[in-house]
Formats: sequence, C-alpha cells, structure tokens
Amino acid sequence: MPKDRRRILRVESRRYRQLAAARPLVQDMLDEQLALDDVADLVLGLGLERILTDIIGGAPQDTLVEAQLLMADENPNFVYSFTRESLRRGTEVRTEAAQAREVGFVAAWRRRRERPERQEA
Repeated sequence: MPKDRRRILRVESRRYRQLAAARPLVQDMLDEQLALDDVADLVLGLGLERILTDIIGGAPQDTLVEAQLLMADENPNFVYSFTRESLRRGTEVRTEAAQAREVGFVAAWRRRRERPERQEA
C-alpha cells in the first residue's frame, strides 16, 4: 500500500498485540510481507466494509434503489459516472465477485491493490 498521508491512530494495547500477532498469519495468507501499518489498514478497511455490507446486505431492493437515487441527487457527477463505469466493467465486477469467494481478507486485499488510489478530501 502507498505510504502517503498516513495518520496516527491510537488503539488499546490489547488490540495492538492482537494485530501484531495476526500479522504473520495475514502475511502467510497473502504470500506477501507487510508492515504492521499495512496490516492495520487492511483490518480497519475490512471492518468498515463489513459495516456497510451488514447494513446493505439485509436491505430490501427498493430501499437500495431509493438510497441510490438520493445519492444521485446529492452528488450526480459521482453517482452517474460511477454507475457508468461499473456497467462498463461488468465482466470485471463478476470476476471480482467470484474472487470474493476466497478467504474474505485475501480477496479484499487483492481488490484494494487493484483499485485506483483516491485523493482524500
């Protein structure tokens, strides 16, 4: 992961020990050496994705459509260009869904590495 714009995040010492202990397992699963900061970034990103997945995964389709329409009202340029790009990448999206069947964090790590970097606001 790029090292740009890192910020300090304080965690309980128990969480730090868990993260440090999990690092070798994560490295083995990814077959890649990672700095502890990169492992922390991966774990935090997975947690944030899980929050949205838990919320969105159980939502009725009409609620999701309404949410998409509200997002388009708030930020039309982003929503419409994102939707266009997603449809254009249809084959890639299906491939990513197939890869998601891998161990969750392995697939997530691969997806994160393939995404273009976004600038922070």
